[in-house]
Amino acid sequence: MATSLKTKDWAVLPYNIRKVRDRYLISTSWGNWASLDADEFKKLHSFNVEPKTALFNRLKANNLIVTNSNIEKFADNYRKLHAGLFYDTGLHIAVVTDKCNFSCSYCQADKRGTKKDMDLWVATKVLSCLFSASNPNVRLEFQGGEPLLNWQTVKFLVYNSRRQNKLEKKNLAISLVTNLSLLDRKKMKFLIDHDVEFCTSLDGPQDIHDQNRVFKNNSPTHSLITKKIDEIREEYKKRGIKKAVGALPTITRQVLHDPKLLINEYVRLGFNSIHLRELSRMGQGAKNWEKIGYSAEEFNTFWKKALDYILELNYKGIQIREEMSTFILKKVLKKTDPLYVDLDSPCGAARSQLAYAPNGDAYTCDEARMIGNDIFKLGNILKDKYQALMKSENLFYTCQASLMNLWDYNSAFSCWSGTCPVMNFYHQANPVVKITQTAKHKIMEFKFSYLFDKILHDPKALKVFNDWLR
Repeated sequence: MATSLKTKDWAVLPYNIRKVRDRYLISTSWGNWASLDADEFKKLHSFNVEPKTALFNRLKANNLIVTNSNIEKFADNYRKLHAGLFYDTGLHIAVVTDKCNFSCSYCQADKRGTKKDMDLWVATKVLSCLFSASNPNVRLEFQGGEPLLNWQTVKFLVYNSRRQNKLEKKNLAISLVTNLSLLDRKKMKFLIDHDVEFCTSLDGPQDIHDQNRVFKNNSPTHSLITKKIDEIREEYKKRGIKKAVGALPTITRQVLHDPKLLINEYVRLGFNSIHLRELSRMGQGAKNWEKIGYSAEEFNTFWKKALDYILELNYKGIQIREEMSTFILKKVLKKTDPLYVDLDSPCGAARSQLAYAPNGDAYTCDEARMIGNDIFKLGNILKDKYQALMKSENLFYTCQASLMNLWDYNSAFSCWSGTCPVMNFYHQANPVVKITQTAKHKIMEFKFSYLFDKILHDPKALKVFNDWLR
């Protein structure tokens, strides 16, 4: 918004507007915001804000007005909110195998072609890329397929990454994304000995989970997975380790009618957080969409009911938080970067995460690897060093296609939100996306609207949100 200023030592920054009940949410591209009543908004919008008035002071305190005295603070706030822009790749995803012993109804992985394992020579190149990144905080994450089907490479990477890091001295985290079915006592001991974190999938109570996630022979998996979770927790307890097993649900139509079923299962099993992720319409998910899928509007109805119930549980003293809401609230309320790529603009493609396929192909992210389109491939680590991957033209194009202010420059939420160029391309077959038509954008806008309604009009909910951030 262009302004005609009466003075030369202060300026109102360009802003977007969203009405939330009787309040006007004003936000800038720098992530600063304020809530105004109708009279205050009228003064701001008509360029009638006078210096030293209460409204002027509040807008200045909230960094919607820039002056000579606070301009450096703007730069510091921007760095804090977009910390991911000032580091290179932190998350390195090693897809150690395409093979899997499960047959899940929504599996995103491409089912075509010969299944491959990552060999140890490719694994050494993964380590080379990981330690070539200048980021002091790095994570090695194992994905698949089912990573434990290639135990030799998992073990090699864990042992040698820890060994090499004694020289590199990075803050190295290692995580295993696994269905847990192949985790025996020997593997568990090795992984815990080397401080590897566990993350698995749990889609709700047994009858719902076992509709989505079954073995290749169609036998159920819920009871086995929950047993493995208990075994890991017991080993942690025995060793005095204060660490949680991570679990993620994928929301399918089977649980859409009653989110309490899902949330109650997570509470019953002792989880204090839940990440309510919408289903991706790709891979097996696309093939089975009529059976397991839903519209963005249907998911939003589910999500609202789920958040209302989660807040009710918190009011009763049952502590459980919703993860995506926590990431959003960290950006909005704390003005800090949760380093969650779905909320980055440009997105975290390669700059924040890289995915290495079993044959050494390097992609901007794991979703890019799954769709198998070379426009998101940066090279192959058997011949390309990390620095060459970072200079790939495909990376620059991907980052350009993920700038939210290109696609939705009117949204009051765009300064905290992000978009996925891979999924946009997959669904619209065009890097120039019609963002408002995407399910992801409709869902993110709804989440922001819900959370801001609570922030501005529900002190009890706001207290819970601040508790989550602590």
